[in-house]
Amino acid sequence: MSDHDTRGLIRLAGILWAGAAEADLRTWRSLPGEQHAAELPAPASGSVRVELLSRSGRVTASRTVQVPPDAPSLIYARSTRDAVLRIEAARLTR
Repeated sequence: MSDHDTRGLIRLAGILWAGAAEADLRTWRSLPGEQHAAELPAPASGSVRVELLSRSGRVTASRTVQVPPDAPSLIYARSTRDAVLRIEAARLTR
């Protein structure tokens, strides 16, 4: 490999490195505007009703999910504006 080729490869590596070192901001627009979390005891029935409220407090959507009453669980709800996209419950393992 010639000295000229070596310098070319070093320049190319420098360009690639500089591009990789910059933050990728393309995904910031997809982050939620708000996040909420709460820790609650699981009901004995294992049935949890999740309601999506509008800014005025009106219920715009609701869904009931099952959680194990004897183990920690996570209920995940995701919405955009007033439309529910997904509500899931998952048992957490230790």
